[in-house]
This record gives sequence, C-alpha cells and structure tokens, in this order.
Amino acid sequence: PQPERKQFLICCMTCFMEDVNVHKELNVGFDTLRSFVTEVCKNYQDVSYHNFHHCFAVTHMVYVVIYNCKMVERIGGWNCAVLLIAAACHDLDHPGLSNSFLKLSADPLAQEFEHSPLEHHHIRRGRAILEQSGMVENLTPSRRAQLYRDMEELILATDLANHSPTMETFKKISLDKVDYDKQEDTLGVNAHVPCFFFFA
Repeated sequence: PQPERKQFLICCMTCFMEDVNVHKELNVGFDTLRSFVTEVCKNYQDVSYHNFHHCFAVTHMVYVVIYNCKMVERIGGWNCAVLLIAAACHDLDHPGLSNSFLKLSADPLAQEFEHSPLEHHHIRRGRAILEQSGMVENLTPSRRAQLYRDMEELILATDLANHSPTMETFKKISLDKVDYDKQEDTLGVNAHVPCFFFFA
C-alpha cells in the first residue's frame, strides 16, 4: 500500500483493537497500542498476497466476528484481545513462498523448524514486536506466557497443512452447546476460533 493508505489502515486497525479494549486487557496505553500496530505494518513485506493488506483484511474479519457474535461477552475480553493480536501477527515477514518451497530449497527456516516453519517465524517475529513496542511490559510472567501460548496455537492453526484436522475439531464443537461459564469450554472455543482465519 501507498504511505497514505498504510497510515489509514494502521488507524483503522488500531481502532478495531481499541474498541475491543486490547490495550486495557494488556494494561497499556493507547499510544503503545498504536506503536504496536505501526510496527506490525512495518514488518510485512511488499509481496503480492501476504502483505499488510492481507493482515488488515484478516484482522478486520476477526473484529467483525467478535463484534457481530458478541464474542467479548461469550469468551471474555482477554481471549478476544489474543485473537486480534494473533490475527495481526499471523503472517509477519512472510516472504511470499510456501512451506513446501522452503523445505524443498533447504531454506534455513525449514532447517530450524521441521513443521510449519513460516508460522513459527511469524510467531517469533510477533513476540519480538510485542516486546519491543511495550505491549507486554505490564503483564505478569504467567499472563505473558499465556499470551504467547495462545498466540502460538492460533498462528500454527493457520498452516494449511493443519487445515483439515483443525476444521474437523472445530466441527465437533457446537457453539450452541458450549457452556460459557465453564473455563474449559471457553478455552476450547478460543483454541479453535482461528479456523475463521482461513476465510480471509
């Protein structure tokens, strides 16, 4: 995107996250939130598909699902915050090549990570941006570890190699039968909402 276009998208994405109180869930200010989104934008390459436009589209779609399905009331503000953060980070620094190509070409990423090398790279870059922007500086060690675990699970689920088994698991979870007052059910929903990512 052109610089003016990028600034507009950064502003919109920051508004999505502010509306869901991502910054309050992580106990940081609005300026920190905007810095995080700005750094996310800077860390998407100008490739044909997995660029910041794609990041914006996925994050916007997740926001719409959260808003229209009243997900904050159903699974809690923290889980919704994690979903938006994972959506924003899910293709960070994507080179525009597939995992299969990386493996066949013996790319260093494929040598470092046997499974889902790109997704592991996105996770690592996302964690770095969260720390550099100050988004996690006010979280307790246990809360920060939980954020990283949840984000990792969500982003790994976006590997197309995991699509079929993830969708099968998701189909077994009938949202109409979920008891949102039970923590284990809430976490189960949170773990499989990333299936929505595939529609972006």
